[in-house]
Amino acid sequence: MPLQALRSISLGLALSPCVALAWAQSTPAIESPPAATADSAELARLKDLAASDSEAGKTTDAIRDYRQALTLQPDWKEGWWNLGMLQYSSGQFGDAKSTFEKVTVFAPNLGIGWGVLGLSEYETGDYDAALTHLEQGQRLGMQNDDEIARVADYHLCLLLIRAEEFDRASALLIAKFGAGTVSEQVKIALGLATLRVPLLPQRIDPSQEALVLAAGEAALSDDPRAFSTLLRAHPTLPWLHLADCRSLARAGSAREALEQCQAEMRISPKSP
Repeated sequence: MPLQALRSISLGLALSPCVALAWAQSTPAIESPPAATADSAELARLKDLAASDSEAGKTTDAIRDYRQALTLQPDWKEGWWNLGMLQYSSGQFGDAKSTFEKVTVFAPNLGIGWGVLGLSEYETGDYDAALTHLEQGQRLGMQNDDEIARVADYHLCLLLIRAEEFDRASALLIAKFGAGTVSEQVKIALGLATLRVPLLPQRIDPSQEALVLAAGEAALSDDPRAFSTLLRAHPTLPWLHLADCRSLARAGSAREALEQCQAEMRISPKSP
């Protein structure tokens, strides 16, 4: 799964039937005052124009149309969603963040809304808020769209690593992405968690990328000796002996696991 694919949510900009149903079930009815006839006609025109511009790939025009329509009908839930997705997909992450803050007010129980809000915050560098909101999305569930869920889960793992919640990140990465073909980006994230390096992937020193990738590959391996090569090359690297200890323990090699645990204690004596 390429990083670009993880960051770009390529879904239809209109609400899918599943999302629309979840949206309707999670939001209270909102009564709007009756609009004047002229405004009603203009609103209908803008909605049609926004949809046709979206379908034609005229993102700038569609964003303008949705904004104008929402001025006339501020409680148009689908309009807020579509506007936010257009903003996110075109890289206007600050605007998408503001839009999805409104979406989560309309639909506080819709996990996907919290998920895309968190993704928007991640892209603006608001990492603490992104972690909070991606976790909220995961708690509520994003089963209405598997693609958004995968993107959100991946970025949640990155933020857990940044927050030094390495074991949670490792468990989630393996549970969500460990089966089948595993992308290099996921392996790098797992390597960061394994080596307990609280950095986002883009902050890795290029000279260390191969080491981090190798650690991630070893963590995914079923071979209890997967860390042996790394240990020979880096015998004093913190946390590598602990990773080997856990791998050996899972394989039932208790004596060797204990030896690796003791080696880690000598290297990292102050660590809890």
